[in-house]
Amino acid sequence: MRLGRWMAVLGCVVVLGLVASVASASIQAPRAIVAASFKLAPPRQGSGFACDGPHGSAQGDAFTSRGTEKDLSSSPHPELAGRLTVRVKMILPSNTSSRYPVSVHLEMTLRDSSGATKYVGSADLAGQVNNSHLSATGLLTATLYAKGKPSSRRLLAAIAITSDDPDGIAPIVGSIGEGSPRLLAIETAAAC
Repeated sequence: MRLGRWMAVLGCVVVLGLVASVASASIQAPRAIVAASFKLAPPRQGSGFACDGPHGSAQGDAFTSRGTEKDLSSSPHPELAGRLTVRVKMILPSNTSSRYPVSVHLEMTLRDSSGATKYVGSADLAGQVNNSHLSATGLLTATLYAKGKPSSRRLLAAIAITSDDPDGIAPIVGSIGEGSPRLLAIETAAAC
């Protein structure tokens, strides 16, 4: 009986040690303050959908937009400039008025002119639509690539987007870590 209890305790200690080591490795040392801006063209096609949940109904739009991203960092960061492809998913309440909340999820991929990947990431944003003008802010987390392959470096960035139409009919303009002290972006180095 005692051996069984000791084995259970030892097993718990090992599991907690593994969880602690993974958690401590997940934070990375800051490397540089960076900034970028992007402009996405209206998509050629998209799809609308409805979702009913336990707290009411909502509607959404999903589409893919393409455009360019420009590096605005105080020292050059060419890994933040190139051709940007963004899968956009927006959720908003049904039966909306002229002003309403919106939730936005972005899947972002930046490539250079030869098609090599520079970063891949996702962002969740919260915002509002006010008389058809969309504005939202959130957090982008992306893996930076080196020579087309994932690296240990990450892009952690405040991200903001605006558009004159929430349905993807107008261009989407965005900024990463640029515009105000609240919109800070950093790149990280290896884990500490």
